[in-house]
Amino acid sequence: MIVADVMCPFPVIVNPRVSCHDALAIAEEQGAHFLLSVAGDDLLGVLRACDLKRVSQRAQVTCCVRPPAMTVMRQDSVALAKRMLALSDLGCLVVVDTASRLQGTLTRAELSRAGLLSGNRGVDSCGRCGAVEHLSVMQADQPALCCNCLDSVSLVGSWDDSTPTVESLDS
Repeated sequence: MIVADVMCPFPVIVNPRVSCHDALAIAEEQGAHFLLSVAGDDLLGVLRACDLKRVSQRAQVTCCVRPPAMTVMRQDSVALAKRMLALSDLGCLVVVDTASRLQGTLTRAELSRAGLLSGNRGVDSCGRCGAVEHLSVMQADQPALCCNCLDSVSLVGSWDDSTPTVESLDS
């Protein structure tokens, strides 16, 4: 199976000058967790709705853009894309064609809907609740969490030696 078989061909795109408030409203309206920030022909990076919630709503989305975006080609294997997502702390790959033109996005959610993930908690699904939608990773060595669980962990503090692990938060 190739990336083109499971990707989202219609990513949500926002201008880098749009406010975080407006971008979050667009994300919620479209039911999207990941947005792409594009200026002209240039992909600036990926935005996550959970990041947009954590910053001043008056700020421009450039404060939340996560560059560089990892790209995968439409004709690449899904196995390659799965490995790339496992290495990425973002949870979203940008799909391009052979001329590097934007074609869509690929997230864990699309792979899950296609039945291509094992459901491994903290990798393929939220390490806390098991959800497969809206996954993010705070740091590369930490489990993937959904936005709701990420919000509750953020209330406790950041991931370091002095803060609870996902397992300790469940108890």
